[in-house]
Amino acid sequence: MQKHTVLEGELELEIIYFDTLDSTQKYLIDAISRGSIEPPVAVLAKNQTNGIGSRDNSWEGGCGNLFISFALNINLFQKIYQSHQPQYTSPI
Repeated sequence: MQKHTVLEGELELEIIYFDTLDSTQKYLIDAISRGSIEPPVAVLAKNQTNGIGSRDNSWEGGCGNLFISFALNINLFQKIYQSHQPQYTSPI
């Protein structure tokens, strides 16, 4: 496992990288539940052996594919959204 941090300030993102992982999503959910990591964070794996796809489909694959799950802080998105709302004025 390798850890890296990208960006700075409110947009800081921790990236956790594995050569092989059963499921990036399972790892992410378990680690957040345990309190060992917190959003914003991304989990990447070079190989995934028991991933979760849409509608509970299995998602597996080896080198050459991208396996990533990420969790973002919803409060940050609300703050960004509110700060970028257009200011409307009434026509005169």
